[in-house]
Order: sequence, then structure tokens, then C-alpha cells
Amino acid sequence: MNQILVTKNDKSKKVKEKKVREPKTPGDITGVAKAFAGIILLFGLALSADGAYAYTKNVELAKNTKAPIVSVLKTGNTAKLSIECTSGIRTVSFTWNNSNPTIVQGRGNKILEQIISIPSGENNKLNITVIDSNGQTKRYVKTLNQDAKDITEPVITIEGVNSNIKITVTDDTAIDYVTYKYGDSQEVTINAEEEGQTTIEETIPAQQGEATLTIEAVDKAQNVATKEQKIKGTKRPTVEVKRDPNDASYILIKATDDDGLRLLCYDLNGQEYTTDPNISINDTKFEYRQKLDSGTNKISLRVYNINEQVTEFNAEYEN
Repeated sequence: MNQILVTKNDKSKKVKEKKVREPKTPGDITGVAKAFAGIILLFGLALSADGAYAYTKNVELAKNTKAPIVSVLKTGNTAKLSIECTSGIRTVSFTWNNSNPTIVQGRGNKILEQIISIPSGENNKLNITVIDSNGQTKRYVKTLNQDAKDITEPVITIEGVNSNIKITVTDDTAIDYVTYKYGDSQEVTINAEEEGQTTIEETIPAQQGEATLTIEAVDKAQNVATKEQKIKGTKRPTVEVKRDPNDASYILIKATDDDGLRLLCYDLNGQEYTTDPNISINDTKFEYRQKLDSGTNKISLRVYNINEQVTEFNAEYEN
């Protein structure tokens, strides 16, 4: 007989039990908070150390870096800007009265100088900014006035004195220098010897023949005057005075000049004698026979040529 067997599964189901954490006690919470606070403290100390190092470094840099020394020297209507910086100069910028700045590269040099023109008017503010090689910036301000502008040129005069040429230059404020070139000779420069000098004079020997004299005069405000003149160099007249060989109570006066004589005059024992001053002798030779007084005869004679060159003669004769 078939028997059906009924089998019953009796396996018990395993049920995963949830573990339920029990609330921590106050002592446990305090420990976590302390640990977190310790981490924050360590991080804060690290940041403070970095900050303290940076501050110390900046303090040391400030101690070792001297501020740039800036000076402004006014000369006439220009100013000389001088900067000295021990750590080196990166850039210098300057501006007048808040206009566009001019920037000069220092290239790390410790000294920098710059000549700048002062604007017209008064109370001109010169703003100077210096950046050193460490990147530190210093600013300076200087107020300058422009002097009243000199626009008058020097005056040049040329005159003949005997066999020489006299150059005279005058200026209403101050002369800087005078330059001249005469013929084929080298150019000569004469500088003013004193501050505020208003006159320069120079005498040079005249050359034979015709030559060009070029003069340039410059005053302290750099006003320039020029003058060019052709100069005909001449010799002074020749004078000869001697006793008359035929009669010793007379003297023979003889004057010659290659360009021509203009005037002959003399004083004999207080008595004046002269050719007509209004009419030139207009000849290269002149001769005259003069009677001497009894006793000592003192004669003082002058002869002029047409170029106003003069020769003087003085002598005594017994009669």
C-alpha cells in the first residue's frame, strides 16, 4: 500500500536582531569635544607660526632697508633730481602739478640723477614716487617757482685799438661764455669767471690782410647772440724824425703808411701843430721840415692812418 509520507519542515528561521546602541554617557561626549578642540588648536598654532614668521620677516626687512634719500637742487629754471637708495632703485616717477607722470627706470642702481625743466609760474608741485628693489614705495613733494624768464640776447661790439681788435660782450643779467674764431686760427672760448658777470672783454692782434671774425655769445638763460664781421688788418704808420743834414736847427718829420695817412699832429715845447683834421692827408707819405727853438726842444708826435691805427713818437733835441 502506497503510503504517502508527509514531511514537515521544522527549520527555525534565524532572525537578525538589531543592535540598539545605548545612549552615551556625558563622559563620552566630553572626550570627543576635547579631541576636536585639540585638532583646532594645533591648526591654529600652525597658522600663528606662519603669521609670526611673516611678521618677523617684514620687520627685519624694514629694519635693513633705509628709506630713499631724495634731494632737488634748483638751478635757474631747471631742477636736478637726485635719489640715493641702499637697496637699489626700481623706478622713479615724477609729475608736475598732477600732470602725466614721467617714469625713469632705476635698474637696481643705488644712485639716480635727472635734470628736469620747471614749468612757468609759481607754486609748481613736483610729486616724486620712488619704488626700491624690494617693492617698497616712498613719496615726496617739492614746491618750486620758475624765475622770471630772461629773453634778452647779449650785445657784441667790435672795435680797432691800434693794431689790435677789441671784442666786448655785455648782458643785462649774466653771461655764460663767449666763443670767437678769427680767420684760419682755432676757435677760442672764454667762460665767465664770476657768478652774475655781465661783461667779457678780449683784445686780439689784427691779422694782415682781410679775415672774417665770427663771435657767439651765450648768457645764463641760454639766449644766443652772433656777429660776423670782415676785418682788414693793417700795420700802424711808420714815423721817422731826424735833424736836417743841411741845417741842424731844423728837424725832418716823415710818416708813411701802405693804406694811407689821415692825420699828423705834434706838440713842440707846448705849441701844437696839426694837419687839417677835417681833410685827410690821403696819401701814403707825408714830410714836414720843422724849425727848432733855442735850447731844449721836446716833441710829442702822433700819426693816424685811414684805418685809425696810430703811432706815437717822443724825443728831445738841443739847439
